[in-house]
Amino acid sequence: MNGPLIQYEAAREAWLMKFSSEALVAVLITDGNWNHEVHQLQNRELRESILSKRINSRMEVDRIIWTPSKDGKYSAKTAYTVLSEAKPRVKWHGLVWSKLVIPKHAFNTWQLLSGCLPTQDRLVNRKILNVSSCIFCNNCRENSKHLFFECSYTREVWNHVRVLLDLQVDNRNTNRLWMSIFRLCGRQTSEAKIYSVMVCATVNYIWGERNARRFQGKSQTAVNLKIRLVKELRRYLQLQIRDIPDTSVIKALVGRLGIITNFRTNTFIPCTWTRPLQGTIKINCDGAVKADGSGFGGLLRDSEGQVVCAYSGRGFSSSVYQQELNAVHKGIQLAKDQGFTKIEVASDSLGVIRTMNKMEEPPWDCQDQVREIRELAAWFEEIRFYHAFRETNRAADYLAGIGVEAESFICFIAPFPVELCIILEEDKNNKVYLRFHQCR
Repeated sequence: MNGPLIQYEAAREAWLMKFSSEALVAVLITDGNWNHEVHQLQNRELRESILSKRINSRMEVDRIIWTPSKDGKYSAKTAYTVLSEAKPRVKWHGLVWSKLVIPKHAFNTWQLLSGCLPTQDRLVNRKILNVSSCIFCNNCRENSKHLFFECSYTREVWNHVRVLLDLQVDNRNTNRLWMSIFRLCGRQTSEAKIYSVMVCATVNYIWGERNARRFQGKSQTAVNLKIRLVKELRRYLQLQIRDIPDTSVIKALVGRLGIITNFRTNTFIPCTWTRPLQGTIKINCDGAVKADGSGFGGLLRDSEGQVVCAYSGRGFSSSVYQQELNAVHKGIQLAKDQGFTKIEVASDSLGVIRTMNKMEEPPWDCQDQVREIRELAAWFEEIRFYHAFRETNRAADYLAGIGVEAESFICFIAPFPVELCIILEEDKNNKVYLRFHQCR
């Protein structure tokens, strides 16, 4: 509040003719909120940038905050992240770094995909060798592309693995083949984990055979290599896999591999919107962040399921957590303004609920708002915060979507939009939603 107002070029253009060069940020604040000087700004980027900043009305002593970390405290880990050069996420991370993959196999596959394997082509380029020749066929230079995919020896091994796993891949060229494998292994499913184990193991066995021939004078046929690969991987997977989801795909896969295991069935959890006790008001709230903006919304209902009021508002932060907090904050403020002394607050954000119940600390940039909400909550005779499944929070989700498109805070009273009325009626009639719980 006590910082200089005319500090940045955009601020100078907006207010230099209206305020003196010594004016403070406090001239833009009235009753603890940004005043009309900010809301009437023509520069939209500057207006939204200012409105996204929360005003700390407590005037606490300044403190040092390490912004790269969630809790605002310095750590060597976050410092290293900041100082390190940002690198794009590779498409093959799901294949190589799956927890089920044997570490040695993961390392060799990482070397292959990173272009780090010491093939003879690379050694020739580094002037360590004079010639490059494939140890398997002696008909081509030894590079990663030929050694692992184009050589007749390795193609025989890969074809056996592909048929065994029933991999539906694009074989038109090596790049398309690997992109198909990345997609199959990047999924968060049990079969994808098994695919990753087999693919990385195949890379490791081929590289191991190459080294045995080149440095130890030992060799084995592609048939023997296939048999040993499948036999050892079957033994490994049998020890690692205790039980897996009961699906037709996974059943067929473990059947082909010869693995005996238990199957878990997927379950559905029935859930409904629950009414508050007599004399208590229930607040359902939600936040939303979309490509075209962010917002929050919620509604207050009594023990009969009747809506006391509903609200929506546009947010100026791209943080979902921040929008969830805004929804809680506004809902509690409305309950206090209307004189309700007993309330319960339901949100589908488990992080926000855990924070409000003092089970975890909020991010540093939300700490002031959390303190404001707790101070507000102290006014009520009874208040509790609990987590609600997303399926039972549809009304608040709908209102949060309206908030994304809203120009300002909106408080609704009946009649409500048709879509919202349908949701409210279904909630009142105790509609049962089936929440799918997938075993992985």
